[in-house]
Amino acid sequence: MGALPHTPFTVPNFGKEFIMAQRTFAETLAAVTANCRRSDDSGLITRKIQDAVKMILNKYNYPLLEVIGAVSTVASQSYTAFPTNFKELYSEKSVTSGVSGESDYLIVWSPGQFIEKHPKPDEDTEAMPRECMFFEDRINWWPIPDDVYSIILHYFKYDTVFSASVPHNLGEPADRGIECIATALVYESFQEYQDSAYWYSVGWDDLRKYKRRNDDMDGRAVIVSGSLYSNTGTGGSVSGDKTDYGRIK
Repeated sequence: MGALPHTPFTVPNFGKEFIMAQRTFAETLAAVTANCRRSDDSGLITRKIQDAVKMILNKYNYPLLEVIGAVSTVASQSYTAFPTNFKELYSEKSVTSGVSGESDYLIVWSPGQFIEKHPKPDEDTEAMPRECMFFEDRINWWPIPDDVYSIILHYFKYDTVFSASVPHNLGEPADRGIECIATALVYESFQEYQDSAYWYSVGWDDLRKYKRRNDDMDGRAVIVSGSLYSNTGTGGSVSGDKTDYGRIK
């Protein structure tokens, strides 16, 4: 049986370790095991910790997952593939070109806006791209490039899977949130919903506080990569819904 609601305050892993170094996977496993009092379910708990990291990443972006990288256009090709670790643009001013040492913003349109403005892009004169849309894990350009151009992207990447050999990249303050959400997922798997609801509440509240401290983003994410809905959560083959466009943050 699971612990009674609210008894987790007696669990020692909410102590001063939270101001120490980021936890290892083994330490997180031990903490969640103690919370659930199910030492014989290590395989299940391991999976739920990994699921918790994916769930948190799907909900929030974190500063340690910011990337400034570049993609290159191909002459006479209307699109360029996303970077393999691409999750979501930082804002609508996240795409710039660096021609002649100058950075110019490219206008990023939603798919509906882009298609309405450029219904027949193949009929336009090729030139340096000035507008784009993100769709189906590729960046579509307008005008179609007439040469190879380096385009700078400011975006959030996927985290790696949290495992015994790979640390998570959400930052040390996310340790407690991961523990709590994983604990909630374990209780949920055993249909112990009152305990699960308690741990969800504690975990998401802690993560919201961390998010507010570290995130001063305003503006909007114009596109979310279809890979966000893949089975692995880290890119690769895509499945599921890819229509989360124009989200207002």
